[in-house]
Amino acid sequence: MDSKEKVKGIIEQFLEEIKKEATENISNYIKESAQRVADLWLDKLLDGYKKDPKRIIREGRIIFNSDQVEIISIKDIKFFSFCPHHLIPYVGSVDIYYIPERYIIGFSKFIEVVDSFAHRFVLQEELAESIAKAIYEYLPAKSVLCKLSSVQLCQVINNNSRVSEIKTMAIFGEEDFKSLLLNYTK
Repeated sequence: MDSKEKVKGIIEQFLEEIKKEATENISNYIKESAQRVADLWLDKLLDGYKKDPKRIIREGRIIFNSDQVEIISIKDIKFFSFCPHHLIPYVGSVDIYYIPERYIIGFSKFIEVVDSFAHRFVLQEELAESIAKAIYEYLPAKSVLCKLSSVQLCQVINNNSRVSEIKTMAIFGEEDFKSLLLNYTK
């Protein structure tokens, strides 16, 4: 029995328990749900475990010869990920700022890198660090800053809705990058 069949079986058991608690008949609504849920989780929501960010970056590198570019920014990359404590999604956006060393990568590759880390069970703080570190090491870059802003649905559901947005940041590289970035983003 493969992983998808095992997950489907677990979801079927879960739904059977929910049906016992339901005050109305929900059988018609959830007839194909176990298969859909197994397919969605393993093929899309958690496909980051099947992706190699090092390969994505290395295969997408383009030689870059310019001393004129100080900072390259890729902003507002939409993402979703999953809180490992509650198995509930969080959604948001990523901003990446970097100073190229010898290579750059196409903008679509940044989306792939973000998804390769985000489509897993991961804390937001670790997600920012993993993205920045991968770009810093595998491109490589002189400096990288990764900013994440998200809405954590576990916070919303648990009535902590006074926290509307959580922001995290990770930085790797040259010491003066922070001050340079402050001037850049003004």
